[in-house]
Amino acid sequence: MGLACFFAVWGLSTACHPDEPTSAAELDVVATAHDDSVNFGAIRTYVMPDSEVAIVPPESVATALPFPHQYDQLFLDGVASHMEALGYTRLPTFDPASPPDVIVTIRGIAVQNTDIYVS
Repeated sequence: MGLACFFAVWGLSTACHPDEPTSAAELDVVATAHDDSVNFGAIRTYVMPDSEVAIVPPESVATALPFPHQYDQLFLDGVASHMEALGYTRLPTFDPASPPDVIVTIRGIAVQNTDIYVS
C-alpha cells in the first residue's frame, strides 16, 4: 500500500510543470460559440485585434490574477495562421464602409488552481 501511494504521488508530482510554457501547445484550450444558422461558407474576411482580451468570470473577481499579455503574439499568430490555411483573408483594420464578414477576438483568462489531496 505504501509503495502504491508513493508512485501515485510521484506520478502527480511529475505531471506538474513548474517552468514557464515553452509552446502554445502547453496552453491550448479552445472554446468556440457559434450560431448554427450561419453559413460559414459565405465568410471570407475577418479582422482581429492586436492583443488578447482578458476575461474574469464574475465568481473570480476577488481572486483574479493579473493577465499576462506576454503570450498574446504567439496566440494571435497561431490563429491568423490557421485562418489563412482555411482560406480566410485578414483585413488590416476595421473599415465601416467595407466591414469584414466577422470579427475574431482572442480571449484569455489567468487562473491559479490549487489541489489538496488527503487520504
